[in-house]
Amino acid sequence: MDALSEVLATIHIGNNTCYPLTICAPWGIRSEEFIGTSFWTVRRGSCWLQVADTEKPLSLVAGDFILFPRFQEHILYDKPESLISNDTNWLNCHSHLPSEPIKFLGEGLETTLLYGKLQLEGPIVNQLLTPLPQFILIREQETQSAPWLNTTVQFLTAELSSQNPGNNAIINHLLLVLFVQAIRYYIHSKSEECQAEKPGGCWLKALKDSQIGTAITLIHRYPQKPWTVASLASEVKMSRSGFASNFRELVGEPPLQYLTRWRMQKAAGLLRLGYQTLAEIASEVGYESEAAFSNAFKRWMQISPGAFRRETQSKP
Repeated sequence: MDALSEVLATIHIGNNTCYPLTICAPWGIRSEEFIGTSFWTVRRGSCWLQVADTEKPLSLVAGDFILFPRFQEHILYDKPESLISNDTNWLNCHSHLPSEPIKFLGEGLETTLLYGKLQLEGPIVNQLLTPLPQFILIREQETQSAPWLNTTVQFLTAELSSQNPGNNAIINHLLLVLFVQAIRYYIHSKSEECQAEKPGGCWLKALKDSQIGTAITLIHRYPQKPWTVASLASEVKMSRSGFASNFRELVGEPPLQYLTRWRMQKAAGLLRLGYQTLAEIASEVGYESEAAFSNAFKRWMQISPGAFRRETQSKP
């Protein structure tokens, strides 16, 4: 399993909302305040999008998809001169999946959108989201590099109107698929623009580097191994000093600090699941004893493994 897959395997969706929306011109709506990830895709018609702190609005047409990894204030309207409603209750009122698209506002030309918001949960959500830009925009004409998009959206739209058993589970998976595929598109097409969590480094961009990306994958795949800077450098056929320098430049932190971070994040995920003993988890993340693991975990997480397990398992 590659490093991105290892990271994504630790993430699951908490609360989510997703529904089709048909709006008739003239209209203008402001985004709700939401701590999480959201997206829009235009199914029919067209509209304009103004993202806060950007100069010009973006024209969106049928087939365009935009993902906001973190909350980002924005406005959607049929045309820039339309009045903007400050009422976001329409977004909050529809926590249940509707069988029909929501229709409201004017009596002019219709625009059909699909709106979704999801709360990503897991030990390293922040590490994944922080380097991402304000938004990821995939144009309809770019679907050759993202051929999955229309198919996934069509499948999602069908499930939203379905009353079949298990459709909520399918919707959750499809929302995660959209998120993952948008991230993959960004890595392959836009990662040169990657915003670093720390100056000089970007984890997502580092994945594309043939040597540093391989080292990251080895760390994620085999956290139980007694890695050193020298052994990682040897695996990717670099000198120790060259590897250490390149790793820090691309990732934003030294190799062994990154190794410890991943071990603790993986351990946190295993503790949350709750079916392994502390000794088993310690071994799985590269510690020879439960005591050594407990000390490292407490230094890193500011809480003991046992207390962390009790705290996370007590949450609904």
